[in-house]
Amino acid sequence: MIALEECPHDLLDALFDESYSRWGGRRTLIVPTAQAGIDARYFQWLRLFDPDIIYSYVSLDDSAVAYLNETLCPAYLVAHSDRRFSSDPANYEPALPWRGLNSLSIVPFLQGRQSLFWERLTDIQVIDKYFDRSESAFLRENFGFIRTSFRNSNRSEAAPEYYRGATLISESSLSDGRLRKSSSATYFTDEISILGALSKPNQIFGLSDLSDLFAPA
Repeated sequence: MIALEECPHDLLDALFDESYSRWGGRRTLIVPTAQAGIDARYFQWLRLFDPDIIYSYVSLDDSAVAYLNETLCPAYLVAHSDRRFSSDPANYEPALPWRGLNSLSIVPFLQGRQSLFWERLTDIQVIDKYFDRSESAFLRENFGFIRTSFRNSNRSEAAPEYYRGATLISESSLSDGRLRKSSSATYFTDEISILGALSKPNQIFGLSDLSDLFAPA
């Protein structure tokens, strides 16, 4: 739950990054909220969503907390804690009480899945970014990067037998022989190239594609 009038872009980045790491981001609902509770225009939306965890970046008053507990009965109603010293930048990363299904854990199942429309996949690439200053807000917000969602520089190389990185990198970093590159990754120097690869069937995937659509029941 977020306050629209006090919602910096870094907060949304943190929400998108974390949600892409779970269920490909398909199980996360972001709802406009005020201190007195959820905007009435969105409450029915949230009620149908039936959340197990409600995580609030808004300081709700006591009546709003009681109403949410009585009407939605979540297992957890968690208030975000900044967890920082006054001189540190704001920390917006959610700290959920449960861990959802890791998006990357879907890859082995996806590899073994055969469809009438495509052959069994043997070379899966997942969108990532290099540690340099290469950025694409469009790719990050719409598809997710392994590096920003998992905060682990080695995650994209953890299991090369299952997936490889389709990695965004700056041209200067790609040509710099002093910087280590992964032998299993495919490197792209601009978002247009990655979008072009995404348009081809079963070539690369974003974290947003690795969802419960492919998960066993």
